[in-house]
Amino acid sequence: MARAKIPFLSVFLISTFVLIATAILPGCSLIARKVAEETTEKAIEKETGKETEIDVSKGKVKVRTEEGKAEFEAGGKIPADFPEEFPIYKGSRVKGVIRTESQGKVQFNINFATGDDFSKVVAFYKEKLPDAGYKIGTITETNEGAFLYLDKGGENVGMVVINKEKDKTVFTVTLTK
Repeated sequence: MARAKIPFLSVFLISTFVLIATAILPGCSLIARKVAEETTEKAIEKETGKETEIDVSKGKVKVRTEEGKAEFEAGGKIPADFPEEFPIYKGSRVKGVIRTESQGKVQFNINFATGDDFSKVVAFYKEKLPDAGYKIGTITETNEGAFLYLDKGGENVGMVVINKEKDKTVFTVTLTK
């Protein structure tokens, strides 16, 4: 029976969840990290039939397969190759970064948080995205959240998802270049 092909991003997300406890939590030994890396590599290789390399160091998880590579970092900073023109809400903090490369494209998923009001963040992106060359294709907005779907050069390139939480606003920028 042939195995179903597991998409690269799914492999990365599975790896991230398996490794996150040993990679980022303080007090984990080097031996525990190496065991987690090797165990996860073997599990992915068994499922996909393809060689996988996982590296856990300095709060980052890196996965490399024949199909591409991905990195996860809790906290962290905006990757150097993130599009410069993309507006970042002033005063927001990076809470997590996922960067993947596959089929000649780079995708960024960056999570942010700010103490500012939800409506202020939504208004910022509605105003600044067109100024930066991004067309907002569709906006879905409720009292608790907003989805702004982005086009650039006639192509769908991502979205900004903004959510209201108790005392803060969290938002995720997903962008492909």
